[in-house]
Amino acid sequence: MITVQREGEEILSIVIADEPLDSDDGETWVLPKGLLKGLAVNDLPADASFQVCKYVEDSTMFIDSIPMKITCTGDSQLAVLF
Repeated sequence: MITVQREGEEILSIVIADEPLDSDDGETWVLPKGLLKGLAVNDLPADASFQVCKYVEDSTMFIDSIPMKITCTGDSQLAVLF
């Protein structure tokens, strides 16, 4: 389950499976790939991008593969940037 808290057009927080996501700019959010399990593409907010990582520990993002960023672009569609 995804919870998005907004103030007007701005995203203040995103919580997935009771885990709050981190963001430096409110537009790109750090998303541990374990939280993607069971999510539908259409559940992701279309006005946010996600930097996918293996996990986050003490505000440090750990990557185990090629860095990628995903953005929901439409009905059941993602843009994936490597």
